[in-house]
Amino acid sequence: SILATNDYLWDLPTQLEAIANVKKHMGKVRNLKGIYFEGPFINPKYGAGAFNNKWGMETREEEYKPIVDAAGDLAKVWAFAPERNNVIEFLKYAKQVNPTVKLAVAHSHASPQQIFDLGIYKPTIQTHTMCATHRITKTSGGTRGFGPDEYAFRDPDLYTELISDSLGVHVNAVMQQLLLHAKTVERVILITDSTVADGENPPHLAHVKDLNFDERGGICGSRMTMEQACKNIMTSTNCGIAQAFKMASTNPAKAVGLDQVGSIFVGKDADFVFVDDKFNIKRVISQGEICY
Repeated sequence: SILATNDYLWDLPTQLEAIANVKKHMGKVRNLKGIYFEGPFINPKYGAGAFNNKWGMETREEEYKPIVDAAGDLAKVWAFAPERNNVIEFLKYAKQVNPTVKLAVAHSHASPQQIFDLGIYKPTIQTHTMCATHRITKTSGGTRGFGPDEYAFRDPDLYTELISDSLGVHVNAVMQQLLLHAKTVERVILITDSTVADGENPPHLAHVKDLNFDERGGICGSRMTMEQACKNIMTSTNCGIAQAFKMASTNPAKAVGLDQVGSIFVGKDADFVFVDDKFNIKRVISQGEICY
C-alpha cells in the first residue's frame, strides 16, 4: 500500500491540483490508500530545495482551509513544524475535518517543550527522523542542544520514520543503530523517501545509485524501493529479516491507521511480498492476485 505524497514546494493551486489527481485515481490504483501531506506547513528552512520554499512561517487560514477541505478524509497524515506561527489553528481545523488523521512533526527545529505544549495535537509520528531537522544550540556550559529528534527519543509512543540509504547519507549507520536501540523495533518505520529530482550527483557522491539531488547538489530524497531500504537497514544495524519486515509493513500500517494491511490475520487484505534470505523479491500477491 502507498500514500501519495505532496511536494511542500508547490504553491496553493498546485497543491489543490495534486489532491484532485489523487481523487481521480482512488479506486483505480488498488494500493493507493490516501495522501501523506509532508507540508506545506513545515519550517521552510529545512528539507530538499529549501531555497525555493516560498511558504514562510505564517500559517494562514486562507491557505490551509482550501487544502484541508479538498483532502478531506483522504489525508492520512499531516506533517507540520510545531514552531510555525498559528499552527494550532491549522491542527484544530485539520482534526475537525478528519478526526482520524495522524499528525507528524517534520522539517522542524521545535524544542521538546514546544511539542509538549501542543497538548491534544501532539504528533504521533516523526517524519524522517534525524533528517531535515535541527536543534536549539543556545545552551550553557557546552550542553548539547535539543530539538524534535530528542523529543522523539523521549516519547516512547512516537513512531519514528527512518530513511536507510546504502551509505547512510540521510542518517549515519551509527545513528540508525542508536534509533533502533532507543525506540525498539516496535516504533521505527522504514521509508524510502523516494521522489523525482533532476539534479546531478555532487562529485564526492558521483558513485551513489540510490539517492536524488536537487539543482544545487543537495540531497533530495532517494531512488530506493522498499526492499532496498530493508537490505540497507539490515546492513547498517545488523537487524534480522523479520525485524526489517516489521519496520517496513506492520509499523507504518499501525502508525497511519491502515488496519486492513501490514500483518497477516483473517479478514485483512491478502497482500504478500515473498523474499529470499537476501531480501530479493520472489513473488508479490496483491489482494489475493499474483502480480509478480
